[in-house]
Amino acid sequence: MTSKTRKQRKTIPTFTWLMRRLDSLRRKHPEEFQTAMDGGYTTEILKGLKVRLRSSPDEAGRYNNHIQWFVLYRTKKNGDVIRYASIGGFKEGDEFYTLYRPSFSATEYSMRMHKYLPFDLPEGSCSAAGWHYKTPYKTCVLQNADGSTHSTCRWYGGRRGKPGYAENEHNSVEFIIRDRDGAFVGHNKFHTLENFYDYYFSNPIDLQHGFLPGTCNSKIEWYDSMANSNGLWDANKMRTIAARVHSEAIALTKKYPHLRIALYPMEQKRFLNDGHYPEFGTATRDNRFDTEEQTAVLLGRDSQTRPIIYWLPRIVLYWLQPAGNRRGTAVRYIRATIPPVGCPSLLRDNRNSSCFAKVHSLPLDPGQLEIVASDKVHMRDSLPHWENVGVWPRQAYHCRELICLSIGNWGKADLGYSRRPGLKHGEADADAVVHDWNQDQNVVVVHNYSADEPDDDPKYEQPYAARPSGVFSCIEEKELLDSLPLV
Repeated sequence: MTSKTRKQRKTIPTFTWLMRRLDSLRRKHPEEFQTAMDGGYTTEILKGLKVRLRSSPDEAGRYNNHIQWFVLYRTKKNGDVIRYASIGGFKEGDEFYTLYRPSFSATEYSMRMHKYLPFDLPEGSCSAAGWHYKTPYKTCVLQNADGSTHSTCRWYGGRRGKPGYAENEHNSVEFIIRDRDGAFVGHNKFHTLENFYDYYFSNPIDLQHGFLPGTCNSKIEWYDSMANSNGLWDANKMRTIAARVHSEAIALTKKYPHLRIALYPMEQKRFLNDGHYPEFGTATRDNRFDTEEQTAVLLGRDSQTRPIIYWLPRIVLYWLQPAGNRRGTAVRYIRATIPPVGCPSLLRDNRNSSCFAKVHSLPLDPGQLEIVASDKVHMRDSLPHWENVGVWPRQAYHCRELICLSIGNWGKADLGYSRRPGLKHGEADADAVVHDWNQDQNVVVVHNYSADEPDDDPKYEQPYAARPSGVFSCIEEKELLDSLPLV
């Protein structure tokens, strides 16, 4: 180790600071940000250093597109990229904390990488020799976020290829910094760390930091996203419905300050750079309030009969609460999707097909069929093949985002999503309880995850139609019940 590496200035990032850097990356370099969100490396958060974003799965094994860890990687001389440390965040009361987890083994110790961690090993790392009480140790200098010394403890190198660990009087030392003032607090084995492990499966640290990628920066931006230049829907009617839902949400946030609003814009799914259009099943996007990816909706076709599809605008009213008999903190929400009011594709086709009929979304033009076939997309030789087997061109009302229970049927019926060729409206089992867009378009599609244990009740998997003025009525009832004194 040279004197130069010893004197490198500490630049210890807290989780709060890293979240601000990530949000700045979202605004200034959206392509790089998307690469990071998709699991790739980014060198823009910590300049020149490879960083990946990670989340911990919930109890169902889902990741839900939230950020919980920044993972730092070191590039070795031979070009191999290895994980060096992970930086996670959690909240205790009103305070944010950062937990640093080293991953380096004795042979991977690097002063250049180590300047990002709140401890120093002045003599480098070392290998283990048996159990920890027989292991030779080095002095570990614990540091505050500004690089000043807090205290010292012992550092034991891990077995070959394994990370080391710190101990102080036979008690393990966790590397924790309080974000507000950068103070090292990891020597205190108290409820702070217990809180982190309680959060491990459902730590909503991204929401606690107000990090919601993909949302609009203002309500004006949200309304503007519904503008119509192609005549496929009635923008004024859409905005009217959206404004009524938004107004109700705002009133509730003023009455109950722990409630928050997230607005997701209407956005067109673009063609690929080579002019081809991907299979419809790939036209999805994640957001923080989905148990699965959001599916885009086919609203029409262009002059070449290629499908025109959009992600519909959404409004989410969400809050955080203890997760009942589960570990950690639960994210509860009600999400409303604004339908494409006035869109002809929202009406049943001239075949009067059921919304559960077997459908396809590929281009209908014969020239486009050749392009699609050469691109090895699954498709038969011609459109008549689809007609013969009862598979119809997709309309908006066939799209899963708009198939929902009619008003009054939530909790009383099950939609199901099996599709069958040649189904006419009224022939599917669920046609009797599904919302009919031919009859009423002055509703929104609601996904309700407001209960303490949504996965224990199948009704919480069922979207339903609701009037704009009644979307969040169950929240008002819940808040009233919660405010009543216990008898």
